[in-house]
Amino acid sequence: MNIVITGGAGFMGEALVRYIISQTDHHVINVDKLAYAVTLDPLTETMDHLRHHFQKVDICHAQAIEELLAHYQPDAIMHLAAETHVDCSIDDSADFIQNNIVGAFSLLKSTRKNWLGLSIESRQRFRFNHISTDEVYGGLGETEVRYAIDVGNIARELGWVPEVTFESGIKNTTLWYLENHPWCQAVQSGNYQRQRLSIESK
Repeated sequence: MNIVITGGAGFMGEALVRYIISQTDHHVINVDKLAYAVTLDPLTETMDHLRHHFQKVDICHAQAIEELLAHYQPDAIMHLAAETHVDCSIDDSADFIQNNIVGAFSLLKSTRKNWLGLSIESRQRFRFNHISTDEVYGGLGETEVRYAIDVGNIARELGWVPEVTFESGIKNTTLWYLENHPWCQAVQSGNYQRQRLSIESK
């Protein structure tokens, strides 16, 4: 099976690419334009794999996407590409509209064009999965402010008061990871198979 993953160099995408390569026999066509805050470093082990095909392509470029789909004839597309960081989208929404809305529309349009050329059997088997951010689906309610941590509503409506402050919570979380580095290494090693880990795990 050929699977196109857009945003395959992003945080979610690179994990998915590594999982498919290591746990299945599927081919991955990894599509990413390599925008800011994106690096191929986490994919170092899979970049030269025979079933991993990296393509530096912007999903907004319809012709490039159409050519890619025609070449690889994917059985499925997993669309993870999206502009992230909600606070930035509020300050300047242009890139978010272009990538998350126009880009998604362009990809769907190119996919449909390719899908119409498939056999009936291939059409029925084909899948398009859209996994993206809240900038695409719609996020916070009208009364909320960005992602600011404000427990005021919870305290007023439910009477819940946090036992620690946000600052102390971040400090304690950071200290826990620093003090339990072997646990973190076990998760990051690539050997983690979703088994339950504890700080005693070897």
